[in-house]
Amino acid sequence: MKFDPKYKPELCASKDYTRPHLAHVELDIAHKRMVATDGHALVVVPVTVEEHDASGPISKDALVAARKAVKNTNGDAWIKANGALAVYGATLDRPEARTFPPVDQVIPKDRKATISLNAKLLKDIADALGAKDGVITIGLDGDDDPIMVWGGSSKGREGEPFAVLMPCRLK
Repeated sequence: MKFDPKYKPELCASKDYTRPHLAHVELDIAHKRMVATDGHALVVVPVTVEEHDASGPISKDALVAARKAVKNTNGDAWIKANGALAVYGATLDRPEARTFPPVDQVIPKDRKATISLNAKLLKDIADALGAKDGVITIGLDGDDDPIMVWGGSSKGREGEPFAVLMPCRLK
């Protein structure tokens, strides 16, 4: 498979190895994608599959190695994903295949709105609000209302610090 090296789906794979079915990125040949989840966030990254590829887990090490191999080029990273994982001449063991959750059940079919947010801006806001562990709450109330951001997990208590993202228009 080939993938754009700027994408790092392994960052959303579970770090909890007691959940081995979520600890790696899943290659889905039928849908030409890599999928990673920790049970809280789900990331889907498109890939170009090749005839020898087989669906199943891709280790974080293989993704990092493929990305390093093309670090100084503008090309795609690639991994031969079959019985083992071949990355630019090196062969890595493929993690044991386990039942990956049915991700299509959690992907919305009919998105009512599209919102683009700057991740760095959200991090700066979280830091400014003193958000514990970087956790923020985002409030969306209406089509043309500003997006409200609160530090922590509670929404808009009196006296709690907050931020407003503006201008804002939901599409």
